[in-house]
Amino acid sequence: MSREIWRKRRDIDQARREKMQDVMREYDNDVYRPAIEALVATCKAAGHSAGSTHDNGLGWVFVHCSACHGLISKHGPDGQTVTP
Repeated sequence: MSREIWRKRRDIDQARREKMQDVMREYDNDVYRPAIEALVATCKAAGHSAGSTHDNGLGWVFVHCSACHGLISKHGPDGQTVTP
């Protein structure tokens, strides 16, 4: 019984999540993403401020800007550095 209830709850939550994604898709593509990209580009031109780092557990370390949260650089397990 509890497994059946868990599955029903999962299905309800999944349907809600899919509906929210469908509703927001156009706004995200037309307004949100371009605005964030412009903000990150402006911050990059002014000079990012190194902030938080994230290690994905596979040897990659990501450095994010403390102001715009854009990706400053990522460092691979073999010593390679990728700058976007």
